[in-house]
Amino acid sequence: MSKVNLLDLDIISKLPKNKIKDMKLYPVFIDKDTLACVGSLNSEDLSYLKFLYNKEIILKECCFSDLNKIRDSILLNETVEKIEEIIIEKAINLQSSDIHFEPFQDSIKVRFRINGDLITFFKIRKDKYKEMLSRIKITGNMDMTEKRLPQDGKLKFDFNNKTYSIRVSTLPLVYGEKIVLRVLYKNHNYTIEGLNLEDSQRDNLTKIINSKRGIVLINGPTGSGKSSTLYTILESIKDTNTNITTIEDPVEVIIENINQISLDRKAGLDFSNGLRSILRQDPDILMVGEIRDEETAKIAVRAAITGHKVYTTIHTKSSKEVYYRLEEMGVEKYLIKDAIIGLVSQRLIKVLCNNCKVKEKVLFQNQELEVCNSKGCLKCNFTGSSGRKLISAVHYIDYFMTEEKLNNLSNKQMLEMVLSLLKKGEISLDVYEDFIKGEYII
Repeated sequence: MSKVNLLDLDIISKLPKNKIKDMKLYPVFIDKDTLACVGSLNSEDLSYLKFLYNKEIILKECCFSDLNKIRDSILLNETVEKIEEIIIEKAINLQSSDIHFEPFQDSIKVRFRINGDLITFFKIRKDKYKEMLSRIKITGNMDMTEKRLPQDGKLKFDFNNKTYSIRVSTLPLVYGEKIVLRVLYKNHNYTIEGLNLEDSQRDNLTKIINSKRGIVLINGPTGSGKSSTLYTILESIKDTNTNITTIEDPVEVIIENINQISLDRKAGLDFSNGLRSILRQDPDILMVGEIRDEETAKIAVRAAITGHKVYTTIHTKSSKEVYYRLEEMGVEKYLIKDAIIGLVSQRLIKVLCNNCKVKEKVLFQNQELEVCNSKGCLKCNFTGSSGRKLISAVHYIDYFMTEEKLNNLSNKQMLEMVLSLLKKGEISLDVYEDFIKGEYII
């Protein structure tokens, strides 16, 4: 557990501001009659803390990363600046996708989602959070007085000569409102080459893209990069002589020469009625952000068999399950088999940090294999990983689907890609084994 979680901000408040930056030993909590501290053993700081708190001191082990986070949390709570700006800037520097502000009884925990993991970075006082929450609501065009209901908003954030769009979501919890900020990065390289496909997969995707009609479904769990794959495909076809229209929740990336619509539930615009309206706009290609309900599924499939090209996403573990999910949504089996021309299953898998990974020999499938592992360093924020890679199973459907062929739509391609990454030293054996245990190979 991160030592930041142990940080007692009431204890910290007794430290003089001018002393905090220079200290090498920090108090984290009081354990009965002793003061627990972390940091390097420093006799001057030790004597000072004994005098200030009138307690005996015990030292707790703490890694360099946690020590920095504790110091940053202490300094953050003493700053007079807008703390949300400091937090968002740090999150952007670390390429965090989401920032979670989680209220608990005595303080607010701040966590960043980096490479799929939620990592604690700060603890902030409730009074600081209250001020910050009001500013975010005002900037995000939300109701500052509404605290009992969830709200959604948007704001712009300027940093390092770039403007970032940030989605804001609030949710009332027992100890106050939780905020999640999603940072939308516009510098993603949406190219087919960036999808990390094997040659045969790239050939299949080309055939899927070149098909004039039918529905293409990108499937996988939340956070597996489905939207990025859709944007990549749209970028590759946007200059063709076609009318391309999307309906998304919300539009995350603006693409030139494409008509893009954001859902507006307050105005009654959802996927199903938005899709109906698009079909009256003479579209050639449609992109529906996600199939979530029966009505959207039925409209999308019928659009595909009446001459339109439809791209969308759906939450299933494998391509085979897409057929069953659409059946469960009430779409006729013969329509599904006639409409689908392409299926892409995908996951994002953590790759090792090149700065601190080391080679080691292990016993793998009854033979010795040289693999890589990493314990973490400053460059990778002591996580051992640096970014993620896309792994996929791409299926081009150019035939009438039979039960036998349906059963062959497995995720075997993904297994082969993960095994290849292990042998190349790009992922650890633990990541490989976790992938297999996750029941992804169906």
